[in-house]
Amino acid sequence: MSGKRTLYERLCDDYDIINEAWELVSKKPNKDSEGIDEIKLSEFAFNQRKYLSQIRKELRANNYKFDKVRGALLTKDNGKPRPIQIATIKDRVVQKALELLIRKPLDKKHNIFNNPASFAFVKKSEIDEIDAETGVWGAIEQVKEYYNNGYTWAVKSDIQNFFPSIDRTKLFKDYVYPCLNGDSSLNDLLEKSFTVETAQIEELEKSLSKRFGSKYKIKDLFPDNIELGVYQGSILSPLMSNVYLADFDKTLLEEGYNLVRYADDFIILCKTKDDAINAFKRCRELLKAKGLKLHDHSFSVSEKKKTVIAELKHIDFLGLEIVGSKVYPSKASIDKYVIKLEEIAASKASLMRKLNRIEKLVNAWGSTYRRTDHYKDLYKNLDLGEPPQ
Repeated sequence: MSGKRTLYERLCDDYDIINEAWELVSKKPNKDSEGIDEIKLSEFAFNQRKYLSQIRKELRANNYKFDKVRGALLTKDNGKPRPIQIATIKDRVVQKALELLIRKPLDKKHNIFNNPASFAFVKKSEIDEIDAETGVWGAIEQVKEYYNNGYTWAVKSDIQNFFPSIDRTKLFKDYVYPCLNGDSSLNDLLEKSFTVETAQIEELEKSLSKRFGSKYKIKDLFPDNIELGVYQGSILSPLMSNVYLADFDKTLLEEGYNLVRYADDFIILCKTKDDAINAFKRCRELLKAKGLKLHDHSFSVSEKKKTVIAELKHIDFLGLEIVGSKVYPSKASIDKYVIKLEEIAASKASLMRKLNRIEKLVNAWGSTYRRTDHYKDLYKNLDLGEPPQ
């Protein structure tokens, strides 16, 4: 590689890379979520020259160290806990810079951004908005297209504990490093970006027990295994998740399966029930080779915890209820919306503040579900603060 700079040298010496990484991090939706150092985006932005200079100095000295991440517990629409680990802003800048350096070679090998089966985290470029062909609605439109072409049976599933279960050694050795043309200069930094501890575990454990009972274990949500997992909240996790599942997608598509995947959630549209059962078996086989698992299947759409194999009638996928070629907000999302309305109404805030919060909530709901099919009774009852019967 004589005469050619390594990726690490580019990271250290190209001001544009760190600057671009910072600009992109500053525009992220979670921009106000600080890490354990409690430095907010506004403070980082005010002192950006100092902070970015310090990042470059540590990288050039080859002694950059990632901080612990701040853990947080969110609640999914299905009531399950969703663990999030929030990095400091300076660590996010370095993660984004790493992504900028490796995304093109990874895409060249794994076809990440033009994968017809994958709809999550696949912007055409980092500065573009997700267009109509990607994101949740791209996935839903693809499902509807398959259904309208006669594929009326579905396998709907999600990969159990996906992000914490990714074999990181396999990820890097088999999927990432072979794409970097023998340049191993970033290897150590990439691995260290994921080998971080979660702060405040004891507090998180108390919160988990109080909010979700004894059903879930903190070590399953925030594992400390050095070999496993890419933590949710890392800027690199979306790219790595798509890299890890790229050959899963490719194999299924080449074998003729109508796969629609959004991160670890997926649905396959089939002609018959037997075809759907075979599709489930094939998925389980392919994922097992990666150390990943699916839930056992059920033929009932009411069993939310299991893989569902059923006709495409009243199947929940990505927070939406799919009924053939029609799409509505899911019951879980409606219930969550009503609860939020009730919480605002019961709060001790002034009437004007309540009305402002309700306006924001209604606008957010309308933006999220504006493309669903009209359901007169739903909106009539929501105006009354009640879910439809």
